[in-house]
Amino acid sequence: MQLPVPAAAACPAVNPADCGDFNAAQQFSQGGVLDGVPAGGSYDNVLPSLNIRAHLSPEVQLRFAASRAMVRPDFNQMQPYTQLAINFEADGYTLNPVSPFTGTAGNPDLRPIIADQFDLSLEWYFAPQGSLTGVVFYKKVKDYIYSGVSQQTFTNNGVTYTFDVTQQQNGEEGTVQGFEIAYQQFFDFLPGWLNGFGLQANYTYIDSDGGANTAVNIFDPVQVGGANLALPLEACRRPATTSPPCTSARASRPAWPGTGASSTC
Repeated sequence: MQLPVPAAAACPAVNPADCGDFNAAQQFSQGGVLDGVPAGGSYDNVLPSLNIRAHLSPEVQLRFAASRAMVRPDFNQMQPYTQLAINFEADGYTLNPVSPFTGTAGNPDLRPIIADQFDLSLEWYFAPQGSLTGVVFYKKVKDYIYSGVSQQTFTNNGVTYTFDVTQQQNGEEGTVQGFEIAYQQFFDFLPGWLNGFGLQANYTYIDSDGGANTAVNIFDPVQVGGANLALPLEACRRPATTSPPCTSARASRPAWPGTGASSTC
C-alpha cells in the first residue's frame, strides 16, 4: 500500500492555527506501511455449448447455437495494490473541498464474466461464391466488470481518513441483443481483369443494458443523482465492438457449399 506524502516537508501556512489538516495528513503518512488485507478466491464453471445445423435446401441453411462463455479479469485489474492521496489546494495546507481523500486500487476479488448466449442464423448461398446471411442473437451477462468508486476507511498513526477509492468491480446482470446482416460475393462473371473482384459487407445492431452509472465525483449532486441510471454495458455500444462477451460467438460454417474452406463468425 502506497501512503500519501504531503508536497511540503513543513506546513507553508503563516498562521500555525491553519496547519491542522496538514499536520494530520503528515502524521497519517509517516505512520509506517499499512498491512494489506489477505484476499483470494476460487471458482468452478461448466461451459456447455450446443450447435445445430439444418439444410432447408441445397442453398439454404439454418443454424442455432447456444453456449455459456467465460471471460476472466485481466491480471492488472486483480493486482493487489492500494495507492492513497490527500489532496490540498494551491496554498499547500487547505484540504481540497471537493475530493480531499482519493485513491486507486486493484481488486483481487474480481469474479469472471459469465455470458449465456444464443444465436439463430439463416444462410442463403445463392452462388458458388456468394452468400447472404441474417443472424439474431441474445446474451445474458453476469458479473460484468466496470470501474466504480467505493469509500474505504484507513487508520494509521492515530489518524483515520475515509478515501474515495476507484477500482474495478463486478456488476450484477445485463443483456446484449441485436441482429446482423452480411453479404459477400466474388464477381467471377465480370470480363478480363475485373474477374475476381468481390464485395463483403455487413451491418450489426446491438442493444445492451444493465450497466451501472458511476459517480466519478460523489460530491457532485448531478452525478450522484444519476448514479442509479441503467446505461449500456461497458464496451457494448452501438455499433458492434469486438470486446468479449459483446460479440457473437457462432460456430464455424463453410464459406461456400461444397468447398473445404471455412470461416468463423
